[in-house]
Formats: sequence, C-alpha cells, structure tokens
Amino acid sequence: MTENINILTFDNFIQKIKTIKTYRSNANKEYKVVKVNKTALVLRDQRTKADFEVPAAQVFAAMKELGIENCTVLKMRQYVGTHAAPASAALIFWAFGRGQVQAAIKKFADLTVRIIREQQKRK
Repeated sequence: MTENINILTFDNFIQKIKTIKTYRSNANKEYKVVKVNKTALVLRDQRTKADFEVPAAQVFAAMKELGIENCTVLKMRQYVGTHAAPASAALIFWAFGRGQVQAAIKKFADLTVRIIREQQKRK
C-alpha cells in the first residue's frame, strides 16, 4: 500500500501533503500540517503547539534517498534537524507509507461519527 517513490515527482509530493490536515506518528503523537508550499512545510506538534518549518525539498530528498520505510526519526535528523525529525518522519509514514491505512481508517471513522451526529440531530 506504500507509494512507488520511483515515479513520485516533487509536485505530486507537495500535492499529496496539501491534502493532509492532521496526521499521527507510530507513537500516536498527533501533528498538524500548517503550511505547504514548494519551499517549506510547517508542521505543528498538537500537544506542545510547537511549529517546525522544514524545507520541502529536504523532506522529499530524504524520502527518495532513504526510502519510505527507512525515514526514521534518527535518519531524518540529517535532513531536517533534530527538532523537526519526529514530525517529518511521521509525515512521510502517514502520507506515503503504511500510515495510509491508518489515515483511511481515521477518515472512515470521522465520516461515520459525522453521519451519526447528523442522524441524531434529525430526531
């Protein structure tokens, strides 16, 4: 279910990131995508409200060079720095790796809750 990074372009990478509002790490830490453009990504730790601005090209390069499953916090440090590494690694996992399954489940659960609430309001 992971993306084929050999055919992924930088523009497609940016477009995919733009579709993400919030995402989670393997440790269930929640992050928010605050800003996305071709030069920078701004990622926010939802618990501490700390923002991390990282060069979009560096995150893309890390994913291409390391491979999606190898974009761990430790390895991401050399691309985006120590503080932004957890948010960046989680973003790659969520958007392009096995986290896509979790993302689909979360989206389905959110939709289900919304439908249930709408049905309850009608009663």
